[in-house]
Amino acid sequence: MSWCYANVVFNCKKPNMELETLKSIIEIVSSLVVIISIIYLAKQVKQGTKSLHTSMRDSSFHSLMEWNYQVMSDSELAWVFSTGNKDFNSLNEFQRPRYLHMLYSFFKVFENIYLHSLDKSVESNVWENNYKIFVTYYRTPGFQFFWNERKGTFDPRFVAFAESKHDSDMLPSHRVIEKNKSD
Repeated sequence: MSWCYANVVFNCKKPNMELETLKSIIEIVSSLVVIISIIYLAKQVKQGTKSLHTSMRDSSFHSLMEWNYQVMSDSELAWVFSTGNKDFNSLNEFQRPRYLHMLYSFFKVFENIYLHSLDKSVESNVWENNYKIFVTYYRTPGFQFFWNERKGTFDPRFVAFAESKHDSDMLPSHRVIEKNKSD
């Protein structure tokens, strides 16, 4: 007769203690497995969040680069954008809608970056790096005309931000241009 069979038949104390010990070891091991699984999941979530931030940052920059490429690769669009920023009324009846649509898409990109920075799906430095570009164009007379006509198409949080003070936040090169215009 084997020792295990004798344990079952005669109900010896020693094997039950071994079963209790084995049960305790299994509980400890299963607890460790749960802890390791939680740590692994936490790392995966952190990596997923980092990937999301990277993707959002890349998407934001790509949107701005794509917009910039589209406008600057077409000399007429570049002229309409530049002229419209200075004086919307100097554009003709065909150029004005183009300018308004360019501004709409341009500032929707900034709105998107701003809103993503608010909900922290993109790092705050992505907005900070683009903020001065936004302010520089926001202050142009052409944009002010556009904004007065179309600000209702933007998120109220972005509107509130856009209408807050930005006096010292222009790009340095634009401040020099504005100073020379006033001289």
